[in-house]
Amino acid sequence: MERGRRNSRCAVEGLESRALLAASAPGWEDVGRLTLSFAPDGTVAAGQASSSFSKLSALGSTAVWQQTILDAFQIWAAQSCINVGLMQDSGVACGVPGDLQQDARFGDIRVVTIGLSSDVGALSVMQNETQAGTWFGDLIINSNYSIPSLDALYNLTLHEAGHIFGLSHSTNPASPMYAVLQTSGRKAPTVQDISALVAVNGNRTPDSFDQIAPNETLASASVLTTTGDAGWKGGESPIIAWAELQSTSDVDCFRINATPDYAGKVSFRLQTSGLSQLRGRIQVYNAAGQLLGSASSAASNTDLRVLVSGTTGSEVFYVRVSTSSNNSAGEGSYAVVATCDGKVKASTDFIRKVVATIGQDLDPTTLSGLLRDGDSDDEGKEFDSESVKNVVQATNLSSTSRFFRVGNISTATDIDLYKFRV
Repeated sequence: MERGRRNSRCAVEGLESRALLAASAPGWEDVGRLTLSFAPDGTVAAGQASSSFSKLSALGSTAVWQQTILDAFQIWAAQSCINVGLMQDSGVACGVPGDLQQDARFGDIRVVTIGLSSDVGALSVMQNETQAGTWFGDLIINSNYSIPSLDALYNLTLHEAGHIFGLSHSTNPASPMYAVLQTSGRKAPTVQDISALVAVNGNRTPDSFDQIAPNETLASASVLTTTGDAGWKGGESPIIAWAELQSTSDVDCFRINATPDYAGKVSFRLQTSGLSQLRGRIQVYNAAGQLLGSASSAASNTDLRVLVSGTTGSEVFYVRVSTSSNNSAGEGSYAVVATCDGKVKASTDFIRKVVATIGQDLDPTTLSGLLRDGDSDDEGKEFDSESVKNVVQATNLSSTSRFFRVGNISTATDIDLYKFRV
């Protein structure tokens, strides 16, 4: 019997989108800990060499045009729970395999400049992390597009930053999300823009200290742990606390007891680098409420230090943190870092890197141990051979436990070996 032939009807099959450079809902893991970096000229992006520094130098100094871009991101950040910290960019090619957030080689948001269609000012790489990879969240400025002023650069960035934070285009000409670029005068988010931003990302919430109790006065200061394995350890380890200013009127106060094992200079630092665009002020008082020193920043990404000399080891210090700005840079995340300068083992640079990156993910005891080990390039070869030292262990195992160790690659040929036992 001859098999019957089926009749087929021609149809067009809809395939998944191949539009990589498009805006859609964000896929960030934590918008409260975003970072941004400026890819150096020559960084390979989609087969081209990035030219941000040479392209934008016509608008002003590097510091000026970079701050213009950062200010545009901060306008959105100040309206929600977003923080955007500045970090260095290693210059590795855009889109290389890596983490969506907290990749040590570049910011979660990378600013690059390459040639695009002449009718496009800039693009933001969105969709989702599965399709976009480490391109996700990057801002691509068109080197073929004439940007006439810093205002134009600001508005251009403000528009794309809105996409990066999850906003769609607006039909309101007053909105920075309107599709036509305004080249003079700086736009500001509309009420509708802010409502949409908060709906996607959420409002800024009290930090871990304010959740326990308000700490806006010296009398109500949050007491930081200075003893035990998570404490000073005789001055070898710094005391660190991460917090946020939720508004320009917010104030945070902390109480720090000196370690009896150390007498000498003690530094109190306010770190915002790598954490946010907050412009802060730090004031240090003694137990009697007398001001020992203060420092404030006039620009974002400026860390501050107050040095107290001649400590005896029995003092009580109060650290008061507030903002030095009454605009969008008046809120954001920061860290307070106290060090016994004559005994602390880790360098200031190493502490700064840990504070801006993995520090918040470590429990206090592990963090203190890491910083007591310091930043030597040679970690004692503790992970370099099969021995009991490289067995990563957890004393308590639950459904949310994780195993980790922090080490260093000290040379180009160094290899660290790890053994996990469950």
